[in-house]
Amino acid sequence: MPPLLRADETGQKGKKTYDTRHQGARVSNPKAKHSLIRILAYGPQEFTEGYLDNPHLVAQFPHAWPVTWVSVQGLGDLPTLTYLGELFGLHPLALEDIVSSRQRVKVDEYEGHLFVVAKMIKFQSQALQMEQINIFIGENFILTFQEHETDTFDSVREKVRRGQQAVRKQGADYLAYVLLDTIIDHYFPVLDHFGEILERLEEQSLQGSSENTVPQIHKLRHELLSIRRSVWPMREVLHFLGREGSTFFKAETKIYLRDCYDHANQITDLVENYRDLASGVVDVSLASSNNRLNEIMKVLTMISTIFIPLGFVASIYGMNFDASKSPWNMPETQWYWGYPFALGLMLLMTLTMLLFFRQKAWIGSKPIRKAKVQKPQNEAF
Repeated sequence: MPPLLRADETGQKGKKTYDTRHQGARVSNPKAKHSLIRILAYGPQEFTEGYLDNPHLVAQFPHAWPVTWVSVQGLGDLPTLTYLGELFGLHPLALEDIVSSRQRVKVDEYEGHLFVVAKMIKFQSQALQMEQINIFIGENFILTFQEHETDTFDSVREKVRRGQQAVRKQGADYLAYVLLDTIIDHYFPVLDHFGEILERLEEQSLQGSSENTVPQIHKLRHELLSIRRSVWPMREVLHFLGREGSTFFKAETKIYLRDCYDHANQITDLVENYRDLASGVVDVSLASSNNRLNEIMKVLTMISTIFIPLGFVASIYGMNFDASKSPWNMPETQWYWGYPFALGLMLLMTLTMLLFFRQKAWIGSKPIRKAKVQKPQNEAF
């Protein structure tokens, strides 16, 4: 759980910060986590933040501060969600979408507020983790609803505390842009990690040192497809907010949204490139496996080719013909040098075949042929 940061502890003047925890609320989903309300209200000169154990305490902040950001982490308390919906005039259909974690990325415009569904991704414990972020954008308020208690937007809170990037001088629309930009920026380190994995798998494929490269590539392609399904509609959302536009965003803020839209396009291009690269790694892995199989088959074929004539010679001399019955019945078996002659014949046949294989470049390195160099003829001047 993030630590409580009081306004007076940061050297800023602010109003009272509530440090409590929500208890005993009725839940809408037994598997949903307990709702934790975190408030951050600010103006150009001061701010306040903290946790609230009673959603009714939220009502005093929108009237007292230029911008109020209410962050709800955990969607298990139905009364909390219902009260916040009534307090800020949220549409019932949007409230229904909050408790569903399988909503597609989208933007809906209602009277008095915008509703944006985005997907935050992280790569933890060797697995891709995706969380749905629900954002309500009003004239002077921002509401975010998350499934889990995470540090997703701690960097944004730090910017507000320090007054960086003119966050405190702008309205709620600029805070909404910063939140969306933070979500988009989380895609880049994940894709960089995927790029490193692809490079490692490609090297393993070329070296032939990994037997499970193809299953890893298929898993990676599936994760890239999940990212594509999240970032592709996010482009449409940012395009709508930055260009076609909503009255909730000022003209100067839409410029930043268009930059965020460009980042989403970059992510889409990276995903497509990595998917193509993953397909290439699969082809390289399969080609490398086929080459190794061909090398093995070549060695076995050469061994068989060498031993076939040797077995032929040995089978001839293994025939039981009585030399005393006929002078043609293997007279060399009675010869003093018959056995060394047979072994020498086998050795000569083996060496002859090895030299033939090497000349054809089936084994060893290819013979280097010297190129003929023509001497320049003397030209008459």
